[in-house]
Amino acid sequence: SATVRASGSATVRGVGLGHRPGVGLGHRPGVGLGHRPGVGLGHRPGVGLGHRPGVGLGHRPGVGLGHRPGVGLGHRPGVGLGHRPSGSATVEASGSATVEASGSATVRASGSATVRAWDSATVRAWDSATVEAWDSATVRASKWVAVHLFSARATVSGGVVIDVSALDLDELDTWAEYHGATVTDGALTAYKAVGDDWQTDRKGWVYAPGATVTADDWDAKPECGGGLHLCLTPRKSRGYYSMATRYVECLIDVTEAVVVDRDKVKARSVRVVREVTIDGEPVTA
Repeated sequence: SATVRASGSATVRGVGLGHRPGVGLGHRPGVGLGHRPGVGLGHRPGVGLGHRPGVGLGHRPGVGLGHRPGVGLGHRPGVGLGHRPSGSATVEASGSATVEASGSATVRASGSATVRAWDSATVRAWDSATVEAWDSATVRASKWVAVHLFSARATVSGGVVIDVSALDLDELDTWAEYHGATVTDGALTAYKAVGDDWQTDRKGWVYAPGATVTADDWDAKPECGGGLHLCLTPRKSRGYYSMATRYVECLIDVTEAVVVDRDKVKARSVRVVREVTIDGEPVTA
């Protein structure tokens, strides 16, 4: 029943209890978020998410919530707040924090916090917080909270409800309109994160500006695999290739595009238009 308080622009995902039964957010049973039992988010009393600019939640620059560099909240390197988004954790989010909660987690959100709730999670939101309600989530919101309803099974009281539960987001036109995607002359604009060699970890496809890339394993099924996968923003594409050093803007023929999930679309072939920044601005020589 761990408690996490997130503020500023912090991001909290997978609000579980750690990835082993009974294990807290630290790397040993009963250990808190710091590197010693009972120690909070910083290693000094009153210290927040890092006591120096650019310092992570651990006590050394670049160190995660565990006491070894690169170690997240779990006890293995690269593990986040628990790799299963479940449990009965409680999160208090404020500022512009982002929280993804599932299981039977409870979230109290204020300020401009954003909460995405799945399973049987419960959210209490006020101020100008934004909430996404999925599955059987329960949301209690004050008058001006925007609640995006994605499931007819979710329970929402209060707030300004934007009901999108009936939208067919598997249909490309609806999906594109919902996400504000750019479609011009039958071509959808999407983005790919690549490395210095214009490739991803799936070597062989080179996304250099001006190139046309065609998949040799095309499968039109609406699932990962079988085609070229892209996102609607460069920043989202980075989430699927964290080693990216470059981003490219591509055009996809809408007659070939297939929605994979809320973040991704795939196609048999794409035309690479230009290199852009992570914010989608053209890169000039």
